[in-house]
Amino acid sequence: MFVDSHHHLWDLSRHDQPWTAAPGFAAIRRTFGVADLAHAVAGTGVHRTVLVQVLNDAAETRDLLAMAATSDLIAGVVG
Repeated sequence: MFVDSHHHLWDLSRHDQPWTAAPGFAAIRRTFGVADLAHAVAGTGVHRTVLVQVLNDAAETRDLLAMAATSDLIAGVVG
């Protein structure tokens, strides 16, 4: 069993990620949720992951903690 210690998830409808509007980032200028994470790690041996905040924003950290509370995939949050 592996734990991946660094993943980012974000919901652009709740917290804009202005840096994703820069040239070259169009492919990731969308919301990424737990289902996207589960799909990304499927078949890799990763069974748990740690979410890391993107913005220096307590509200974003609270949202990540809420995701962790509802997902067995998320082992922890760095806010």
